[in-house]
Amino acid sequence: MKYTISILIPCLNEKITIKKAIFDAKINADKLFKNKYEIVVADNGSTDGSLEIIRKIKGIKIIQVPVKGYGAALHWGIKNSAAIQQKRTRANNRHRTPESYSITC
Repeated sequence: MKYTISILIPCLNEKITIKKAIFDAKINADKLFKNKYEIVVADNGSTDGSLEIIRKIKGIKIIQVPVKGYGAALHWGIKNSAAIQQKRTRANNRHRTPESYSITC
């Protein structure tokens, strides 16, 4: 499938917020991009059970980042995304509105 956008969510020990962050991203992306998006979670070595939560959510691409750091997680997420355009959001769920997913070119 050809995607319009890849939504990148770097994650490190976000057990409490990751599920809501993913579902909020899905809801907003559905409104803006219909089915032409992917959600990529770049896990940076979580040890709190975040990965187990993410694995239970269908349709999420999980990248296990071999290098530590937020920048590394973004890099690996972009490197493994299928779309030409990427939008990043935070696993701690700070971006919740459709406007936070808008693209400026």
